[in-house]
Amino acid sequence: MPTTLSDEEARFVEDIGGILEDQGRPRIAGRILGLLLICEPPHLSFADLVEVLGVSKGSVSSMTRLLLEGGLIERVALPGDRQTYFRMAPDAWTRVLSWTTDRVRRMHDAAQRGLDLVSARSPDADSWRLREMRDLYRIAARQLPEIAAAFEGARRGT
Repeated sequence: MPTTLSDEEARFVEDIGGILEDQGRPRIAGRILGLLLICEPPHLSFADLVEVLGVSKGSVSSMTRLLLEGGLIERVALPGDRQTYFRMAPDAWTRVLSWTTDRVRRMHDAAQRGLDLVSARSPDADSWRLREMRDLYRIAARQLPEIAAAFEGARRGT
């Protein structure tokens, strides 16, 4: 992996960083993820991450730990090499779909609880906000498992 990125590669890495930041995660975690998505070979050492991204060892250490704990990346060892390398976990996107499905179900359940509370308090209350929330998350909760199954089929080439 070159020690510098092309303008297009740097933009991609920054875009992934920004997307994760918009989701409430640290930008540097997204930048690491973005770099691991495009690097060739598909793994980088700790030192590579520090050098290519131009960030501190502490940032790389804490953010790789976060990504490892989340199951998005994994450590790999290369024969005859004492360095630790990082790469995308083979099932990273399946995990993302699983987490998303769980969050969607939780939002659906929360909306239903809210509807039950409002109805108990005032049977004539207009609960359109909670109904729309529940209905949206109900549809998403039904469709996400289908999306996950289609994705797994595509991964297996079926």
